[in-house]
Amino acid sequence: MRRAPLALMGLLAAFAALSTCARAQDVAQRSGGGNLQLVPEPKNIERQPGEFVLPPHTRIVIESGEDEVAAQTLADEIKERGGSARISRGGSALRTPAIYLLRAASARARGALTQTGLRLDPDFDPQGYVLSASKGRIIVGARSAEGLFYGAQTLRQLIAERGHALVCPGVRIRDWPSLRWRGVHIDLSRGPVPTLATMKQQIRLLSSYKVNLYALYIEHIFDYQSQPLAAPREGALTAAEIRELVTYAGGYHVTVLPEQQAFGHLHGILKYDI
Repeated sequence: MRRAPLALMGLLAAFAALSTCARAQDVAQRSGGGNLQLVPEPKNIERQPGEFVLPPHTRIVIESGEDEVAAQTLADEIKERGGSARISRGGSALRTPAIYLLRAASARARGALTQTGLRLDPDFDPQGYVLSASKGRIIVGARSAEGLFYGAQTLRQLIAERGHALVCPGVRIRDWPSLRWRGVHIDLSRGPVPTLATMKQQIRLLSSYKVNLYALYIEHIFDYQSQPLAAPREGALTAAEIRELVTYAGGYHVTVLPEQQAFGHLHGILKYDI
């Protein structure tokens, strides 16, 4: 049976935190972020007076159904930390204490972002975002669903527990990636083949750190219908599973890149006289 490589997940998370934490703190301090330790570190952080105390039943307001996954990651984070959150669509006045995920194309988003000094220009990176947290509300703005998703992941790291409350420090962030593609290479052929559930877990973890490319190294573990002997029955990935994974990853703005190896790495297939 396929086994879930949980050690890989722990190693990945530990490596990401240990290798970037010190640098993130240093950059944040230079840009006015105080001791905020965000991974990866945003391009620009400015601490603001006060903090946002999350209400007992925090509302997360979105403008588009495309942003449901981003909002759900926030709601799950709040729930894991002992709070409660619900997602609503459109219409709420920005005066209400809530978390707002806004598209730059909407008039109220442009007005709200201009008030915070975080106006988004038309040529702003589609993967970029701005974030404003103050006493009255939190606003995350972006030009695309991808940008809003990344802003939500930064906000997840900003939320902290204090006593029985959840708080977010007053902060303004303007951020965009340095690289268009930020990927991880997963070797599926030299060890336990991860289950579909484990690969989904990996995608959720990687996307929370703004990784957007999930490359699958494949030698002989894909279930080719034309060659039924090639892939091991106990650990082969089927076409249906790959299609499900691609669809799932898309919700987290992760592209799945298959890497079918050529003759130099096909011993697992070529050993059969078929």
